[in-house]
Amino acid sequence: MVRYGMGRERWLVFATAVLLVVVVGAPGLAVAGDRVSVPGQRDVAVGSLVVVPVEASAELGIESASFGLEYSGDLLTPLAVYTTPLTRDFDLGFDLETPGDVSVEIRGRQPLFESGAIVWVLFRNHGAVGDRTELTLHDVLLNDADSAVLKSGYVELDAGQVVLSFATDLTAATEEVFTATMSADDVTGILAMDIRVEYDPLVLQALSVVRTPISQSFTLTPNLNTPGVIQISLFGTQPLAGSGPLLDIDFEVVGSTGQSTPIDLVSAGVNEGAIVAVFEDGFFSVCDGTDADGDTVSLCEGDCDDDDGGRFPGNPEIGCDGIDQDCDALTSDILDGDNDTFACDLDCRDDIPSINPGAEEVCDGIDNDCDLGIDNVPPPVDLVQVDGIDEAGPTLSWPAVAAATGYDVLRGNLSDLRSSGGDFTQATEICLADDATDTFIDDTASPPASDGFWYLVRPANCGGSGSYESDGVSQDGLRDVEANASPQSCN
Repeated sequence: MVRYGMGRERWLVFATAVLLVVVVGAPGLAVAGDRVSVPGQRDVAVGSLVVVPVEASAELGIESASFGLEYSGDLLTPLAVYTTPLTRDFDLGFDLETPGDVSVEIRGRQPLFESGAIVWVLFRNHGAVGDRTELTLHDVLLNDADSAVLKSGYVELDAGQVVLSFATDLTAATEEVFTATMSADDVTGILAMDIRVEYDPLVLQALSVVRTPISQSFTLTPNLNTPGVIQISLFGTQPLAGSGPLLDIDFEVVGSTGQSTPIDLVSAGVNEGAIVAVFEDGFFSVCDGTDADGDTVSLCEGDCDDDDGGRFPGNPEIGCDGIDQDCDALTSDILDGDNDTFACDLDCRDDIPSINPGAEEVCDGIDNDCDLGIDNVPPPVDLVQVDGIDEAGPTLSWPAVAAATGYDVLRGNLSDLRSSGGDFTQATEICLADDATDTFIDDTASPPASDGFWYLVRPANCGGSGSYESDGVSQDGLRDVEANASPQSCN
């Protein structure tokens, strides 16, 4: 139903030449001007968890959103994506498998008309103070339309004058009450703090905020009215001093086993911004102490996948398989498993030291040098120098040729060679040996009276045959071409 004010008919009478079209925002409609943005994060402590919010305007009602978020893989490692207090009833899907890019999609059953963070992307950083990476939004769709205005962000690691932190290994079972302690490394000189903490209200419910001995002299005013959000005001007349636990927050676990949530330190105005604070965000998992996959480590003890017995803290990492075996996202997947100085991204068999890109290819049916070719060795290049004829021992012998795995031996009559004008095509009588492994041969045949035998020997391997040629200037014709053309060749 549309309700119009008085005077509508009078306006129409006097303005019949004017067409006024008013588009009222309706659920499911996204138009130019809708915003999707990533706030800049310059309050990040080195080596900590980083909760990156992706925010959206929602004046026209958001029923779905999808986007990609590019980042530097040298600085950040993505761990998970979570809905926020605004989108806690939305379905969530995400993909962390593409290095340097996170893909996210959310869909709700009812449109969202509040603006703010619609997802949290959880990273761990592994840089140094001053390092920075851009967080670039791309392929953004709101309600399946690409008309949104984008504002990308960044993560910048800082030192800060005070570090506020939660533990990253918080666990408890469903319906249990536990305490998450906010700690500070140095509160010297602090007179006032305005702190905002966010978490997933489908996993936790905040019950209370309590002062610790360090903050006991300060006035504490917590606001827990908004699910998933804790607003804390802490102030005093004399500055704080010391380090350690600053505040205790009691939560009740409302999620089920296997669920988890970051505990995001969103902001902390310390002395109205006069003191710079950096954050180490926390992380909580719901678990009951059971070891579902039988690897002797439960979710409560840090098992990152209690359905996979090959993934638990302390398990040796296997390189280049894309799986986090030791449940430590900071452990590189690029390892040298066989200690041959070649990492698994280059080494085709990182479990065999003799196989690597620096190895020599040999004739063994294996890709020794990791060039995707098996036994692709060059044929022997050295010529065979026959030692001579020995009637008492093996008829013919020769020294071994480097890289040869066998030898071809041809024989023919000298008279045939002479009558053919030195043509081995016509003069070759027999292949005595085809890729024989010995460096000698015993020929029991005898040449005809007043005649003699000639012999040619060439090396061979899996890459092919060497040469029958000689290195003398007196050679006439091409022995290889002629011998290979003979019906009695060793080809």
